[in-house]
Amino acid sequence: MRFVLEQAYWVYVVSNGCCDECRTCLEDNTHALWYCDVARAIWQTDVRFNFIRTKKLSTFADLVQFLCLHGSSDLFAWFAMVVWSIWERRKRLRVGQPSWQVNEVVQRASELLHEFQDVQTPVRQAAVRSEDLRLFLVVFYMLSVRVNFDAALFENLGCAGIGVAVRDSVGEIIAALSQRIPLPLSVEMAEAMAVRRAVLFVQELCLSKVVVEGDCLRVVAALNSPE
Repeated sequence: MRFVLEQAYWVYVVSNGCCDECRTCLEDNTHALWYCDVARAIWQTDVRFNFIRTKKLSTFADLVQFLCLHGSSDLFAWFAMVVWSIWERRKRLRVGQPSWQVNEVVQRASELLHEFQDVQTPVRQAAVRSEDLRLFLVVFYMLSVRVNFDAALFENLGCAGIGVAVRDSVGEIIAALSQRIPLPLSVEMAEAMAVRRAVLFVQELCLSKVVVEGDCLRVVAALNSPE
């Protein structure tokens, strides 16, 4: 499954699904954050990631899982901050906002990581092994995510709107989207399109185990039906 610009391309949000940086490949999460020439140049500045670059990984989720299993906690934290910095830079450039240069991304990520670590309360090392804690947090997070979807019809405008909200284990919003679609034939059809978009959104976020919730009984019953 491909995400990001390629998905937007197919629903005619943008006119070109190519990567904004290299202009040669369709952009998905894995390309944007790992395989793009610009991303490669950033990762090559740190030799600690050499052991990953030799692997052929199909999705970004595979990349995260591999690093989680074979990398240290400190390397995982550094990886997460560099990923965020690459994504933030691409996002700013896409909407025309000022951003840092390619050769400044690693320095920016380092500053952000140190800033984050400076405000954290020290944890006693003997309390729990860092690998166990990280694995627990990943599993708990993935099993605790709930996804709510809904749809509304605007017949006077000849369109409908769908919305998706992703909540963590304490009910806080961690991701959301809304989308305008052509007016469907029925409320049930709109709700079905909303749950389809919710599932795609979950895949874009690299979440594999979630609870999907909606208020349309017919759609929910159809999803739960063994037929």
